[in-house]
Amino acid sequence: VVEYGMQFYGNIKRHCQYLQPSIGVITNVGRAHVGNFGGRVSGVAKAKSELIRYMKPSGTLLLNADDPSSALLHTKGFKGKIITVGIRNKADLNATHVHYKNGGMSFNVELDGAQHSFYIPILGEHNIYNALFAVAIAHGLGISTQQIRVRLKTFVRSKSRLVVHRLGRNVKVIDDAY
Repeated sequence: VVEYGMQFYGNIKRHCQYLQPSIGVITNVGRAHVGNFGGRVSGVAKAKSELIRYMKPSGTLLLNADDPSSALLHTKGFKGKIITVGIRNKADLNATHVHYKNGGMSFNVELDGAQHSFYIPILGEHNIYNALFAVAIAHGLGISTQQIRVRLKTFVRSKSRLVVHRLGRNVKVIDDAY
């Protein structure tokens, strides 16, 4: 697994020239680095679309069906398989029954016609999307649902990432100082 950073046009293209992925994930198209693209989210989408253009043409691309700006990605002409994940909008893999539970989050996903429950020991809806991408990739690679469940449940978050400290008098401090 390799994360290709993107700050300017050409960054992802250059990464793909060194290592051309057969599986690519674009988690979302946000406003990070928008200042490098004339303040336009469409510029961010164009830069992130380099992954689509320069990954293996027969590969698998995973996208967020709930991210409206992902519609700006240049997917036309991609000959590989596109898999979408989501919570709100219809997707190939949808998380349902999402709940905060025991310092983490639980959710269900339908795989091969059956509902499966998963738990991640970290908070935040954005982490449900990350887990959905992981489930989709692992399932597509033939990893068993049980193995996926165990790996998600034993995920170790980075230090100072969404750590909840419970103080007295119903006070909670969330440390996300990473």
